[in-house]
Amino acid sequence: MTGSSVEQVYIDVAFVRIQRYLARTSRLRGRRSASAGMAEATDSAVIAARLPQGLAAANGEAGQADGIVSLKLVDPRPEGRQQRVRKVISAVLAELREEFPAAELQAVWGVGESYVSAYAHEIGPRTRRGDVEHVWYDLPSLPEFPAARLCPLCGMDPATEKARLPEAPEVPELVCADCAHRLRRGARAAARVGESRKKSAEQRLQELLEVDEAPDALENLAPLGAGDLKRNHLATVYIDGNAVGLFFKRLLAAAATKPALHDTKRELSRRLSELTEWSLLCATSQVLETMGPERSARLPVVPHVVGGDDVLVSVPASYAWAFVVEYLKTFDAEMRDSLVGPVNLDHGLDLPVPSASAGLVFARHGQPMYLLVDLAEERLRAAKRRTGGAASSVAFLDLTTEGPQGVDDSPLPLSVLGQDATLDALDRLHRLPRSLRTRLAQAMRDHDDTVSAEGLARRSGEFRAIEPFLPGRDGRPPRSGITLRHALRLVTWWRPLGPKARSRL
Repeated sequence: MTGSSVEQVYIDVAFVRIQRYLARTSRLRGRRSASAGMAEATDSAVIAARLPQGLAAANGEAGQADGIVSLKLVDPRPEGRQQRVRKVISAVLAELREEFPAAELQAVWGVGESYVSAYAHEIGPRTRRGDVEHVWYDLPSLPEFPAARLCPLCGMDPATEKARLPEAPEVPELVCADCAHRLRRGARAAARVGESRKKSAEQRLQELLEVDEAPDALENLAPLGAGDLKRNHLATVYIDGNAVGLFFKRLLAAAATKPALHDTKRELSRRLSELTEWSLLCATSQVLETMGPERSARLPVVPHVVGGDDVLVSVPASYAWAFVVEYLKTFDAEMRDSLVGPVNLDHGLDLPVPSASAGLVFARHGQPMYLLVDLAEERLRAAKRRTGGAASSVAFLDLTTEGPQGVDDSPLPLSVLGQDATLDALDRLHRLPRSLRTRLAQAMRDHDDTVSAEGLARRSGEFRAIEPFLPGRDGRPPRSGITLRHALRLVTWWRPLGPKARSRL
């Protein structure tokens, strides 16, 4: 911190456990309404303009993240600071609570010469510690009559309010307060088509890719999958950045001796959110390219959460790998070549390059969304453990064939999965008749080694298709870096990727 620096006061008010909140309802329309409503309701500039006495302004140093209101006190002086902070937090929480009755909310504040500094030294540590003096929690009210009839849309809270369902608007239905707000918000959005307002991530994708809006129900999204695979399955994809906090911590330490980095750290915080959106756009574009002649006129990816370095989407099962490989490759390449690389080069630094990891769950479209989100989060944590958060990796689960416990295959590093040779080998394995792949998988399960599977492949004249996944001599790993059992699981929902997804590592 320099002697001439003025300490600013930053306040973040955020939704907690966004993924679980959005997954309360089984209806895609309800989740879309909540997601779009959250994006609009957390527009920091709009919130700041409604605060009493001009207490705070939007924090322009923070990147765009749906579900987070980031503000900066207009008057940062220590005198009366806590009272001003309390007024701002109380007003924002009250406004969000009115619109999102079942959401968990949290507010935290900190002081620093920049937002990056305040977050690294105060906001982040206080949030992790649960510092009661600086962190506020606002939880949903407990139901007054627990034995009351449950809401038919979410099944989680008592049905206490009447609202009109889009498919049967003539007779109001009794639903819970949160679902009622989602329905009303959806109706208001439909009535305001064409008005200028903050767009959701889904709407931004739709406009940039020039496609029609995504289906309004998951059972209608699943059929957009490839014709040679089951069209009743979806993939829930949860992606999160690796070592992002460590990067900003190291950048902050470097800025202490290199004042020129102060503007850089503010810029990088904003650009991280832009990179997340750019990676989402490229991954969705790759899905459309992979569809080929089956390309849909509708958006085939439904983003539920896009904020900071977090992404949660639903995509037809047969195009999930196209989405994930392209997203991780784009994020890694742009982070290395456009964000961190130039900073290291210009300032003589050796800052770590953040990456991203993904958790995937394949399941029938009728599975409860809250279950899929929890399982995807478990897979994401497993993927991060695989590389210690130092590099991109992917872990997946097929709920239909493996159950919620899955199998013990190790998550796949992107350095293995993303190689052109590996992608070519997976393409060849995918082209085998499904009946042969099923018999190969059964041979692996029955004998717990590759000998029987190898013999079956030779008799079928398809040894070359499995050879990259067989162990080398003296027990060395397979040439592809993926075991045959793992590869057979993976290609269940595989589609050959277009050239855009290759040669990026």
